[in-house]
Amino acid sequence: MEKQVIVDAEEFFNVYGEKLKYPEDIKRLITEAVERDNEKLLAELAFSAKFTKGLVNIIKKNNQDVSDEYFKKMELEYLTIISSIKDMLKEIVSENGFLLKVFEKKYFALTHQALENLNNFCVDLSYLKYYLNDKKKYA
Repeated sequence: MEKQVIVDAEEFFNVYGEKLKYPEDIKRLITEAVERDNEKLLAELAFSAKFTKGLVNIIKKNNQDVSDEYFKKMELEYLTIISSIKDMLKEIVSENGFLLKVFEKKYFALTHQALENLNNFCVDLSYLKYYLNDKKKYA
């Protein structure tokens, strides 16, 4: 029985490729997930990334109508989900030592630049969530 591929990288890039900030990393991540039969985890990662994108937008706005308590709750939620995203990324790329090292330096390091990179990567991953939603809708 032939394995059913959930994410078709070529199809995804045809639709969203020009919008991505880190297309090579997304391509490598998709490839790793497909090869290691981790597409369900990749879909979960895409969902979490889209959620993170929304949280970042709320935090960046720092709306004066939002209570300090609610804002702190959003920050805590962000820290929790970003940690989960890192764990999922590590799990997907764990068997590829080279890619793991690239991701550790680029996305997992405890630097401002790495956090900014990770937030931008989450935006890229949110497009993957849109793609997966479209596949379900038109399947």
